[in-house]
Amino acid sequence: MDEINELIQILTDSAVKWGASREFTKYIPAEKVVVDGWPRWKCMFGCEVYGNTLCCPPFVPSIEETKKFIKDYTHALLIGFKGEVSGPLMQNHKKMQKTMVKLEKKAFQLNYPKAFAFSTGSCLLCKKCIKQELDDDIDPLVARTFCRHRNKARPSMEAVGIDVFSTVKKVGLNLETITEKNLDELKYFGLLLIS
Repeated sequence: MDEINELIQILTDSAVKWGASREFTKYIPAEKVVVDGWPRWKCMFGCEVYGNTLCCPPFVPSIEETKKFIKDYTHALLIGFKGEVSGPLMQNHKKMQKTMVKLEKKAFQLNYPKAFAFSTGSCLLCKKCIKQELDDDIDPLVARTFCRHRNKARPSMEAVGIDVFSTVKKVGLNLETITEKNLDELKYFGLLLIS
């Protein structure tokens, strides 16, 4: 356990250096990550990006594939970012996405080759996803091969069925839906699986 504790400390320090909040960054056993159907349903019915980016359904693994995938992992690190209400909100979201990929790479370099990162929300690596230039009837697996940032693009937790709210609560943190009344509570979370 000392080895994993040291890794968590190194990754946490790196995450904070790259913009994460130490108070919102917590270790969680991978088996405690909550996978449920409702986040994906909210993607399908309620998100304007559904079907329009290659990191969103139906171009990402199913809920069942996600459950099976997570079972291959022992440890996870929930990485929290304090949202900024002033300035461009999407810049903060982009910072979170880029940091998660950097953390995955760092874990890989520290001899954890199975490390895999998830972000939250829609992919913002491109101004306009190449999916919008592809035929509507293209097979999702074929469509993914056209991604301009295959080495950096990661699915959001919600897109693959991870219940971010329940997972965040499992580590003792609070996450609320955001309205104009509680913008100061805005947070973004990423998840790094480690085995």
